[in-house]
Amino acid sequence: MNYTEIICSLIAFLGVVLSGFVSWFTARYAAKKEAEKMLLSWKHESEVSFEEEFSEMVSAANEFILRRSPKRKRDVCSRILTLCAKSPASLLPYLQKLYQLFRNPPPETSLLISALSEIIEAENKNRTRR
Repeated sequence: MNYTEIICSLIAFLGVVLSGFVSWFTARYAAKKEAEKMLLSWKHESEVSFEEEFSEMVSAANEFILRRSPKRKRDVCSRILTLCAKSPASLLPYLQKLYQLFRNPPPETSLLISALSEIIEAENKNRTRR
């Protein structure tokens, strides 16, 4: 047997192994980067979704304060409960207080307005921390 054939075969084999290793490493690195991008995208989408739902809740609360009706009351309470499931822990006490006030609204609107102002201020502070 000729040594040049053996050496050529070993070189070809090592080339295949090296190529496979480089391909595996590259694919692993690309998959990791893609997963990180996907997680950032999901985080951004959830933040945007929360901000939209928060603004819709504030709008519904304002409508209820201006023109009280059972339908608007149900809408506001529903939106507040939806936000409770998605909100950060720092907003939960404000949302719970707001829910209790809108569930059994007092005759004067000042309590509703101040509670709504508190939660808007808390959300603005929370947004600047993100």
